Formats: sequence, C-alpha cells, structure tokens
Amino acid sequence: MTRDDTRALQLALLAQGYRLPRWGADGHLGGETLAAVDRWAADHDRCQLTSDSAPSEWRTLLVGLILAGAGRTPAPVPSGLIDAREPWLLPSLSGGHPRRQQRGVIPWPRVATLVLHQMDCRGDTNPGWLRWSRGDLAIHYVACRDGSAAWLYDCNALLWHAHGYNGWSIGLEVEGRFPGLLGVPDPHRADRLTDDQADAALRCVRHAVAEVASHGGTLRYLAAHRQSCELSKRPDPGEEIWRRVALPAMAEHSLLAARTLPEGAPIPEAWDPRAVGVRY
Repeated sequence: MTRDDTRALQLALLAQGYRLPRWGADGHLGGETLAAVDRWAADHDRCQLTSDSAPSEWRTLLVGLILAGAGRTPAPVPSGLIDAREPWLLPSLSGGHPRRQQRGVIPWPRVATLVLHQMDCRGDTNPGWLRWSRGDLAIHYVACRDGSAAWLYDCNALLWHAHGYNGWSIGLEVEGRFPGLLGVPDPHRADRLTDDQADAALRCVRHAVAEVASHGGTLRYLAAHRQSCELSKRPDPGEEIWRRVALPAMAEHSLLAARTLPEGAPIPEAWDPRAVGVRY
C-alpha cells in the first residue's frame, strides 16, 4: 500500500475506536497498525493478520472492509469555521496540527455531550491564548471574539477538558473572560458576548452535531464546565454564554441538559429559568 493508503486505513481504524497511541495516523504500516488490524479482524469474524506473510488478497479485502466501516460522509465544514486540523491552514506549523493534547479515541457511539467553556483569557490581553494554534489547548472547538471559529481536534478525540465528562464529550471554548452573573460586577470578568461571537459558537455546535451524526452517533446533551468541577469553575461558562449559546442550541438540536456530576454545581436559575430554585 502507498503511504496515503496506509494513513487512510489508520484514520478508519481510529474512527472506529481502534487506538494507535504511539504513532497515530503516520502513514507507516508498522506493528502498531497491524495489531489494530488484527483486533478489527477478530471483532468482525474475519481472518486475523498476525504478520506480513498473510495473503495479499486477504489484506486487500480487509482494508476495504475497514474503510467501508468508516465510510460515512463527514459533516461539511460551514463557512467561517476554520478546519485547524489541516496543515495548510496553519502555515506556522510544520507537518500540521501537532495534536499534543490527544489522550486517545472515544468510540463514536459514546460521544454524547458537548461541554461549554469560557477561555478565561483574551487575545488582545494575553498572547498565550494563541496556544490553541500550536496544539496546546485541549479543546475541540474555539469561538473567537472576532466571530471566527476553529475546529482543532476530531470530535472523537479524548481530551482532558472537562473533568468527569472527558470520556464522552466534545469541548467548545469561547474566547474571553465572562462574568458568572451579568448583574454582579466582576473586574476580572468584564467581557460581553458579541452577536458575531455567539453566532460563531452556534456554528461550532451545529458542526459538532452533524459530525457525530455522520459517524453514526448522536449528540444528546449539553453541559456547562461548572457541572463537573464546582470549586474552580463556578462561573464557567457564565450566564450570558449559557443564555445566548446553550439555550438556543438546545432548542435547535433537541439537546438535553447534561446531568451534574457529584463534584460539580448545577445550572442555576439565573442562567436558565427552568432551573427553579437553584442558586448560583
């Protein structure tokens, strides 16, 4: 097989939950890839390829079956959403997005929740926020203050972004420092959500819903980061983001509010009028 064929095979394996933790989709048909092919073959009652001496016709057939298993059409990338996973969109990087933060792959049927975050920094006050373009931000999507948005990691990439939600979630960061409650002044969190940025965040949600569906899964829940870690994330993502992004997205895509984890704080009534009696 050519290197491009091998990389396509590796991406197909990853899309179906077969991990390649050391080398990933590097285009080299090495022992890690062959072991993943063997696992796929065993799971699908096909011949097990344990060495390069396996008949070439079986290898060809098996590769075709694996590719067919991941052959659903991916969700189209909407206008205004930068596919930062691709190398030509990040010319400052050699070899494409480094994906340093990826810890593994989540099987597509388990990807059920989208978690909203505020980034807690801004590009004009903290140049370090551009770490997402270097692959250092463990998040799937970013909605920027200028109305642009970026897709950083595949939606089934396992990232450490939301504590106990990590094993089944997609993360969306909204650039800025936003107050937990709009009516309570906070000198450290004085940003407001612009219409363009709210639209950018909603584009990310639409894309995530379509991308999961294109791989046979269903995005069912929407969560706030505070629901997984109360002590340090109480204002995350904040009242305005929840009201202007979460509530419209839930209505548009029939998403349910995710359950609050034992370490987290529930959505307060100040953010969502349906949460009657829940204090911030």
